[in-house]
Amino acid sequence: MRITLQINDDLFARAKALAEEEGRTLDSVIEEGLVLVLDKRDKPSRKKFTLPVSKSKGGTLPGVDLDNWASLEEIMEDDRIFRTP
Repeated sequence: MRITLQINDDLFARAKALAEEEGRTLDSVIEEGLVLVLDKRDKPSRKKFTLPVSKSKGGTLPGVDLDNWASLEEIMEDDRIFRTP
């Protein structure tokens, strides 16, 4: 496909120099750049990670019943429970 693009003069000079240095056409350099940008956007850039495993015994606070929604809501609204002594 033949198109006309307006490219920054410095960017054009750099692309042209790269093409000459590598013995390639300017078209192939521009096409490679587009492929790199588009492929990068298609792939999520998330790195794999492992969540740390807690060594604490944990559990709920005394008197907390995880099966009682009303009780949980009342406890969460009481900010005294979450204060550090």
